[in-house]
Amino acid sequence: MVLWVSSTALAEETSSADYESWQTANQNSYVFASAGAAFLDHKTKSRGTSSGEFGMTTDDEGKAGPVLSFGGGWHLHKYFVFEMSYSFMTGVEYEGTIDATNAVVEGNTLDGTPNYKETIMGHMVGLTIGGTSYDENDVVGFSFRAGGVIYDLSNELKLSGSGTLNGNAIGGGNDKIKVTDNGIGWMAGASFFMVPSNNSRLELRLNHMRDMEIKSFNEVSASTAEFNYRFRF
Repeated sequence: MVLWVSSTALAEETSSADYESWQTANQNSYVFASAGAAFLDHKTKSRGTSSGEFGMTTDDEGKAGPVLSFGGGWHLHKYFVFEMSYSFMTGVEYEGTIDATNAVVEGNTLDGTPNYKETIMGHMVGLTIGGTSYDENDVVGFSFRAGGVIYDLSNELKLSGSGTLNGNAIGGGNDKIKVTDNGIGWMAGASFFMVPSNNSRLELRLNHMRDMEIKSFNEVSASTAEFNYRFRF
């Protein structure tokens, strides 16, 4: 009988400890903001047109542009979190030449061999589940996440040089073709962080997003590196 009572008390104590662990301060929600760089890779061979012939040359190595992110999260458990983030990629630029013969892009007919400046920019919403090494007494740690990304991207070509657009001679950089698209891709990431106080965290966030297509014209993947400040309620 004594053994039975002791076992029950032990079970109750364990259950209480588990409940307290579940309800500890680091279960709370948080918000964050970050800024950094987005490194893009786009597949020039995937360019598609409604009709005609279209080819491009570009120097797409090592291109990067600014990215800003905001978001929030909620701890599903002491070590697991659901997070939503919004990122704005302000623009990554490429330059090169086009060789087009009656090429129809988004309703625009392009002919000739113009030069172009291409800007890829857009908005991305990430929905992820992640894990973290953080405990109340930790000073540094790491976390990881994976999930989906909802994107809305634009690809703008600013043309100059020799050729025609919709039958008119291309001017000095004021002629543009813009392709936009939205869809769902996937993302994965990791963070390395330090904890200056109970309610704050400084992070280096690394993310990779892919399978983001701008119609048949471009397929884009992006890797980002951002410095992040997170505040827990």
